[in-house]
Amino acid sequence: MAARRARSGPRCVLLEGTGTGALGVGRKEYAITEDGKAELRSWLTGTPPTTTRRSDTLLRVFFLGRLTRLEAVTYLEAEASRAAARRTAFQEMEESIDWDEGPLSVYGRIVLEYGVRQSVMHEDWARWAAEHVGALDESADAPPPGPEAPAP
Repeated sequence: MAARRARSGPRCVLLEGTGTGALGVGRKEYAITEDGKAELRSWLTGTPPTTTRRSDTLLRVFFLGRLTRLEAVTYLEAEASRAAARRTAFQEMEESIDWDEGPLSVYGRIVLEYGVRQSVMHEDWARWAAEHVGALDESADAPPPGPEAPAP
């Protein structure tokens, strides 16, 4: 058995081995070591999560005023459709898993529900934004003056 670090999340030390247990012959089984448990506890209780400071979607939305209303509305409607597809995928995943009362199921469902709710919010917001942009008057179709088009 060899110890190694996990590739994502906290850097927990894992034991790697082969076994004939529930995973079948020749399948690798992993178990957390005592050092790994201590590091996981430290990561969960002592390190605040990092937050993403940049959203590619919102950066693009910020610049939608450089497009026509139709192009902006089309972009926002596509955002709503992508969010709806993510929601559907999360819901299908939830239905396909044989959940039980164990911690993996409890916390797995909590994470999955976050994805569902976030995609619902994203879809609602994108549809609201598309309606808002679509209702702008015709002067909104003219991109604001910029370096390539000086104001008259």
